Amino acid sequence: MPGEVITIIRLLHDNRTASVIIDGEPRERLNVRTGVKQGCVLGPSPLSLFLNAVLTLVNQQLPNGIHMRYRMDGGVFNLQL
Repeated sequence: MPGEVITIIRLLHDNRTASVIIDGEPRERLNVRTGVKQGCVLGPSPLSLFLNAVLTLVNQQLPNGIHMRYRMDGGVFNLQL
């Protein structure tokens, strides 16, 4: 992954804080040091990019006669496609 993309992802997740709300009142803010933001689309994106790179490399380096089947159209779980 290009360094600029890594920097952007880090900036989106660095210096995050959270607080617990009890009886409608927020409590002391806590530093969040691990994980991704809840519902953040960036959570599965690095895994998807990694798997895409692995499949590309495997496909290019496999000897003739070995076939791999995979889908890249987003229909992995839609059997009607």
